[in-house]
Amino acid sequence: HRVNINSALYKLWLQLTQCEYPVRAVSNDPGMLPWSWEGMKAHFAWANIALFPRTALYKSCNRVVEAVRQGCFVVAEPHPSLGVFANQAEPNIWIGDILEGVLWATMSTNWQEMQIRALEAQRLVREWYSPRILESAWRNLLQKVRSPSTSEVGSTTGHNHANFQAASARSITFLR
Repeated sequence: HRVNINSALYKLWLQLTQCEYPVRAVSNDPGMLPWSWEGMKAHFAWANIALFPRTALYKSCNRVVEAVRQGCFVVAEPHPSLGVFANQAEPNIWIGDILEGVLWATMSTNWQEMQIRALEAQRLVREWYSPRILESAWRNLLQKVRSPSTSEVGSTTGHNHANFQAASARSITFLR
């Protein structure tokens, strides 16, 4: 999104365009591929890696979750909304410096590890963000708002299945 673009992100964009893999930038910022729901899904299908620069603290991890669902390995800068991914014993998405994450993910020696991490991230998305889980959380929250004595939002396990796309031609989508 245009409000997330700053000079540091443009510098990163310029660095990434020099790497050996094709890079797309999706945003409503001029000079980038226009963002839309349909476009986002098409760019995820094209990419093996989706990049998420740091955003405002109030933002959710919805695009990270969707990138994982669509089979992309996620490289993201630290953000409070990524706690589900960050607080796991098994590594899943890359959280840290984006350029370092891209360099790690594009090294041929890390390709299998990247796939393992992406599958672990998909397990977490099924566990924490399946439509059934989210519906239940919203129901419980609305119940709690109506009646303050009701219990906290419950958790169950969803069973959506997403498939990691191990494409032969590597590519990167830079989302903002």
